[in-house]
Amino acid sequence: MKVRLGVIGSGFGLYGLLPAFQQIPGCVITGICGKSSQRMVDYCRKTSVPGIFQNWRELIEKSKPDAIAVAVMPIYQYGIAMYALQKGISVFAEKPIAIDVEQAEQLLLYARKSGRPNMVDFLFPEIPEWKNVKKLLEENIIGKINQVTVNWSFLSYDIKNRLNTWKSDSKEGGGALSFYFSHIFYNLEFFIGKIKTLRCDLNYSPNSLGKGETVVSMVVRWESGCTGNIVLNCGSVGLNRHVWEFQGSKGDIVLQNMTRSVGIGFEVIHYNSNGEKIVISPPMPEPPSDEDERVHLVRSLGERFIAWHNGGVPSKPDFEDAVRVQQLIKYAVDSAISKN
Repeated sequence: MKVRLGVIGSGFGLYGLLPAFQQIPGCVITGICGKSSQRMVDYCRKTSVPGIFQNWRELIEKSKPDAIAVAVMPIYQYGIAMYALQKGISVFAEKPIAIDVEQAEQLLLYARKSGRPNMVDFLFPEIPEWKNVKKLLEENIIGKINQVTVNWSFLSYDIKNRLNTWKSDSKEGGGALSFYFSHIFYNLEFFIGKIKTLRCDLNYSPNSLGKGETVVSMVVRWESGCTGNIVLNCGSVGLNRHVWEFQGSKGDIVLQNMTRSVGIGFEVIHYNSNGEKIVISPPMPEPPSDEDERVHLVRSLGERFIAWHNGGVPSKPDFEDAVRVQQLIKYAVDSAISKN
């Protein structure tokens, strides 16, 4: 049975979520809600989207979806997701799922109470090279992991163009810690396991018109005893890199992307105990396409979400994972505040 799904959000909802779910055979789009634009009108006409709505409640009440995919500001996502869950509608949400731990926990509570499928768009583990690294670590190829170093530096669109949007306003769920580092938090536990302690420092760029932090520097210790040093800079005017280094008792693994692409361009390198460098996965060139490069990653998550809705196995990442990330964000904020 095909799942009727409505999309809420005219930014990533339009160019990320909508095409991703349109490509899933078990899904049929009931409409999209967001700010009307010529781009939206043209795309919806071209792909036969049945309706464009200005109000998300109207989309839910009139198009009667079985599920919704939401990509709106965190300050609004909570209300939309809660309304849907209370009506028995499955929810595919963006990260961060809410603006604080309390809201995230309430969403998890209602998701469990309703029994409806719920997933969150933590998409990096859908990248083939990331899956490969996870497999290699589980196979103990480098032995016990002692140290992890992460450096993700890039220049965000909002900072580059000096835009005053929610993405650089921590009060609305933005700022580097919530908007970008939420991915890192999920991925740190995806690769290594539960974090035990962390210490965080935040820094700011004058080009962040929303006054949100642009640099997150963190020291982490996992329950396994592994330690980590993580730096994210979304205001980097020169360097552009996304590098994960895993150092173990029998060698190292490097997962890196030196391109400006988010999900394409990663390579996997293994350094064995003899110091030999083995390129396991060379970087793949970006395919020529007008489609946003993240669509195929969202589609991978969406396929599991639709299968879950149709009686399949519950899948990850879900609202439980979203709550955990929200808790880690709070720990980081509290740690940074305590130093000031």
